[in-house]
Amino acid sequence: MEARLGAIETRLASMPDIPEELRLANDQGLKAIWAKARELLNGELVDTKRILAIERGNHRTDLAQMQEVVTVVEADRDAERDRADAAEKQAETLRLQLETIQAELAAAESRLAERADILAALRQSGGALEEGNDMNATKRARGSRKIVGPETGDLPMIFSALPSTDQ
Repeated sequence: MEARLGAIETRLASMPDIPEELRLANDQGLKAIWAKARELLNGELVDTKRILAIERGNHRTDLAQMQEVVTVVEADRDAERDRADAAEKQAETLRLQLETIQAELAAAESRLAERADILAALRQSGGALEEGNDMNATKRARGSRKIVGPETGDLPMIFSALPSTDQ
């Protein structure tokens, strides 16, 4: 076996370099393989660029649509904010009006209570009201004198423009 290995080694050592024809054929085959690989890669690159361009277009369309939605939502938000501000102003105005009306109502109720107290006091004093009514009846019956206003001098004469109560 050693002899056999020695013979193979001798043959390999005595073998000439690669023949030129074989080297040219190998180079042409390698160039053809390289050209085919580049062609395949170029086609794949073209397809990838085309797909990327389509995806970019879709992305731009989606982005534009989202921007439109954002614009609409912002406009709605601004409109609602304005409406809320107006409602707050109206609520404040109504609150102030309510406070004013409540104060006026309290004052009116106070005056009404005072009048009720005065009437109750007059009713308790007896027939003072009835005597006053009898005096007015006798005054009316006395003559042709018309009473245009109150008979007291300390009251303003705003009643002079009012029609007479005599009949």
